[in-house]
Amino acid sequence: PWLNTSNWNDTSNLNILSTGMVYDFNYTNRDVDKNFLYFGNWSTANQRGALNGKVDTPGRGGAPGATVAFRTDGGDAIIINRNTRRAYSPFLICAAPVSGGPLQVDLSNQRCQVVNNDGGTATAQPVSFKFNESGNTGPHIVSITLLTTGSAGLDSVEIVDSSSPLTEGKHDSTNPAIIYQTGSNDLVRNGNMEVDGHWSEIGGLPTTSNVYSGLRYEGARGRQVIATAAGQGIQSEAFQLQNGQTYTVIARVNITTGAVGTVQMSVSGTTVYDATADNTITGKWQTLVVRAASDISGSAQIQFTASGGAITFTVDDVHIIENGTWQQRVNTRSYYGGGVMTSYSHGAEARFEFTGTAAEIGIVTENLGGEVEICYTDSADYLANGLQNANCATYDNESARPSYTTSRVVGPLPSNTYTVVIRDVENGYSSLVRNNTVAARNNRRSIGQIAIDYVQIYNSALPPVITAPGTYEDTAVDGSGNRYIQGLPADLWGTVEGRFARNYSESSFFSLRDSRGTAIRTYAGPTAVMQVNVPSTDGVILVLHTGPASRTNTTTVQVCVDDTSGAMSYNGAGYDYNDAS
Repeated sequence: PWLNTSNWNDTSNLNILSTGMVYDFNYTNRDVDKNFLYFGNWSTANQRGALNGKVDTPGRGGAPGATVAFRTDGGDAIIINRNTRRAYSPFLICAAPVSGGPLQVDLSNQRCQVVNNDGGTATAQPVSFKFNESGNTGPHIVSITLLTTGSAGLDSVEIVDSSSPLTEGKHDSTNPAIIYQTGSNDLVRNGNMEVDGHWSEIGGLPTTSNVYSGLRYEGARGRQVIATAAGQGIQSEAFQLQNGQTYTVIARVNITTGAVGTVQMSVSGTTVYDATADNTITGKWQTLVVRAASDISGSAQIQFTASGGAITFTVDDVHIIENGTWQQRVNTRSYYGGGVMTSYSHGAEARFEFTGTAAEIGIVTENLGGEVEICYTDSADYLANGLQNANCATYDNESARPSYTTSRVVGPLPSNTYTVVIRDVENGYSSLVRNNTVAARNNRRSIGQIAIDYVQIYNSALPPVITAPGTYEDTAVDGSGNRYIQGLPADLWGTVEGRFARNYSESSFFSLRDSRGTAIRTYAGPTAVMQVNVPSTDGVILVLHTGPASRTNTTTVQVCVDDTSGAMSYNGAGYDYNDAS
C-alpha cells in the first residue's frame, strides 16, 4: 500500500477534510485547493453528471500505482463518488490514523480494501470505505491507488461519521454504517483439485487417489478416492487456525460406489467442522458445509475419509474461508441507489446497528442468490454475547427471474438499539429444479450471492393491543382511531375498496397497493403486524381471513409470533417454514 512508503510525509501541507462537506477531486486546481496530493499521471476531464462537471482520470492507457492522498478529521469513513465502466481499474483504498507534527502514521492500525469499478456503467456512483470498526474519528490519512492499467474517474469524496446507529429513513447499501466483511482468505491450497499436488493419502494402504477429469464439480478435474477400508482417504496440506475465528468450511463430495460406507469430512484437532455425506445418494454432488468458530489455535488439515467400509468417491471445490468479500454491482435502473453490495465469498457477513422499531432490508432475488440468514438482537446483548441470544431466520433468495422488490423485515420491536447480522448460509443445493431437493447448484453459481440494495429503518409506534375476542375488520381501530393492523413499509400498505374488494367482507381488504388504491402483487417481504393479548392461563386461536383463492396470490405466507426465527426450506415444489425455536 502507498501508506507503507514515506510519501505520506508530503501530505503535511494539505488542508484537513472534515465531516459535513463534499470535496471535489480536481487535479488542475490542486495547488490552489490544497485538498489532495497526486502521485503518478493524472488529469482533469469534463464529465456530464459529475459534481462540478469534471472528474480526475489517469493518463492514457491507465497508470497502475497512481495515487490520490488526503487527510481527514472528525470522520471514520468516506463516500467516494466515481465513474464505473467495464475494464475500469479497481482501487486499493487505505486509511491509517495519524498524529503529531511531523506526522506519525500508525501503520499497525492501517485498513485497506479493494473496490471494483467495473460492475456496470454509471457516473458519480457512490461507494463507501470505513477506516475502522472501533469508532475512531480522529485524524487519518487516506490513499486511493489504481491497481491496473484500466481507466478511472474520481468525482468527489464526502467525509462521514458512521459510528452512530442507523436511524429512521431509507439508507443506500453503500452507507458506511453498514459494515461489510473484507479480506476473505482461503486456507486450502488446490481445493479445486486442478493439479495433482497438495493432497496426500491417509489411513494406510491400499488407498489410491488421483485427479480425475471424468468427474468434477467445477473446473477441469476432481480428486477420486478409492478406499478399501474405513479410515482411508485424503487430507490437505497443513494450514493455521485461530481459536475463536469463524470459518466457513465447504466441499463437494460425489459417492460413486459403496452403499455400506459413507464419507466423513473433518478438520484435524477439532470436531466443530465434522460433516457426513449421505450414502443413499450416489452419482450426485453433495455439499458438505459447516460455519463455526474454531476451538483450537494451530496447525490443522482437512480430511475426507471412508466411514464404515470400502467406498469410491470424488472430492472437489474444497474451501476453508475466513472473513468475506463484498463488491458493488451497478445497475442505475433497477437498484435504489444505482448499485447493490454483493457478496463474493462463502460465508460472507454484513452487519449494522439501528435505533427504532423495525428494519427493512432490500435484497435482490435472482439465480445468483442463495440462502441468507438474518439475525437480530439488542446491541448491548450483541456486544456481550454475540449472536448467542439472537433471533435468526433463513430465507432462500434463489429465483429463476430477478426481483428487485423483495425485502426482509426485522420487527416490529420495542423501540431500542439493535444489531442486525446478515450472512451467507448457502447449502449448495438449487431451489430451481422442481421435484428435486438435492440438485446441486450450477457450478457457475456455486457461491450463493447476497445482494443488499438498501436498509430502511422505522420508528413508528406499535399498533394497539387487541384484548377482546371477536372479529376485527382490516379497517378496525381503537378508541383513539389507531388501526389494529399495521403494515411495513407503511407507504406500500393500505385499504383496497370498490370492485376489486367485492368478494371480501365489508368490501375491503388490507394489502399492498399502488397510488391509485389498486392491489399490487410484485413485492415479497412486506409485513403486516398485530398485537394480541394472550392470557397467561390460556392460549389464543387466531384465524386470518385472506379472501378468495387466486392464481395471483402469494404462494407462501410466513406467520411469526413474538420473534422471527427458523428457516425456509425447499421441499421440491415450494417452501416449508421450519421454526427452529
